[in-house]
Amino acid sequence: MITFILGEDRHVKYFVHSIGQYDYFVIKDAKFSLLHNGKQEAAGVCTIEKDEEKNGYYVDAKIQPVQKSRMYTLEIELKIADEIIKNTYRTLMTRGMKGCYVYCTDAALAQYFKKLLKQK
Repeated sequence: MITFILGEDRHVKYFVHSIGQYDYFVIKDAKFSLLHNGKQEAAGVCTIEKDEEKNGYYVDAKIQPVQKSRMYTLEIELKIADEIIKNTYRTLMTRGMKGCYVYCTDAALAQYFKKLLKQK
């Protein structure tokens, strides 16, 4: 919850990173909504800054509420790019000269690959 003092605007800046050392992701877009009693009073686009040293992103939302001195809820929506990850796996899986074995620990992913193989 965020409380605003009369006539105040705020920047809410937070850091987003992956849990694993080699989990790669890219934030393509970030939007925010400022809600009061479940109704949207303000919305906008967040700025995104990449931090190479910490392997993550800073997301900054400049909030300008309609009415001051009220309690608000801030919702932030991130769009994560996964094209790079998909391209990496596609490259690795198409390099086999005589074939490629893929072992999936995730049942949903195994079903996805089986479905793709049946299409070809």
